[in-house]
Amino acid sequence: MATAKREFSMMSLLLIPIGIALNFVLGSVAKALNLPIFLDSVGTVLAAILGGPIVGGITGLLGVLSISAFAPAAVVWSLQAGVIGIVVGLLARFGWFRGSRVILSTLIIVGLSVLLSAIISIAVFGGFDGYGISVIRAALIEAGFNMPTAVVITSAVAELIDKSLSVAIPMLVIGGMSDRFLNKFPNGPHLRTLRPQAGTVGTGPVAPQPATPVVSDSPLDQSAVDETDTYGSYGSYDEPTSKS
Repeated sequence: MATAKREFSMMSLLLIPIGIALNFVLGSVAKALNLPIFLDSVGTVLAAILGGPIVGGITGLLGVLSISAFAPAAVVWSLQAGVIGIVVGLLARFGWFRGSRVILSTLIIVGLSVLLSAIISIAVFGGFDGYGISVIRAALIEAGFNMPTAVVITSAVAELIDKSLSVAIPMLVIGGMSDRFLNKFPNGPHLRTLRPQAGTVGTGPVAPQPATPVVSDSPLDQSAVDETDTYGSYGSYDEPTSKS
C-alpha cells in the first residue's frame, strides 16, 4: 500500500511529462535525420526506473501518442512502448538496475523490443515501416533473405543500439543524483544502497548517552561539589566559600 501511494506521489507523477517531452524531442530528431535508431524510449526508461511500472507504462504509451500527432502511423508502436515501460519499472523495483545486473536488464529489454517490433512491423507494415532501418531490410531481401529473417536481423541490430542508449542515458542521469533526492522516488531505494543521514544508525536515531558523573578523591574538590548540590551552580552569596 505504501509503495502504491509513493508511485502516485507528486514527484513520480512529474516524471510522466518529463519523460514524454524527452521521447518527443529525441524521437523527432531521429526521425528527421532518418536514423536507423529511434531514441524515443529514453524518457520512458528514465520514468520507469525512477517511478515504477505504472508511471513507466503511462509515459511510454503517451510518449508515442504525442509523436503520432505528427506521424500518425507511429500510433501502433504505443503498445510496445507501454509494455517496455512496465517491464523496466518492474526490473528496477526488484533491484535489476543495480551494479552489473543492469547489463542483463538491458538485454531483456532489447530482446522484448525485438520481439514486439518484429511482430508489429510485419503484421502492420509488411516489414517496411518507414524508418531508416527499412533501407537495410530491403538490401537484405535483395541479398536473398526472406522478410521475417530480414526484419528480425535489422530489428536486433537497431534495438541493441537504441535500447542500450535508452538505458545508458537515464543511468547517467540517476548516477548524478544525491541519495536524498533519489530516495524521493518510488524506486529510489532499489537503485543503490542509500547512505544513512548524519546522526542516525540504520533507519533509527542514535540514542542519547547519559552523562558520566565526575568522582574526585580530593576533599577540596568534594567540598565544591557539595556546595554546588546545596546552593546551585555558583554557590551561595550569603555563605562563605570555605569551611573552617
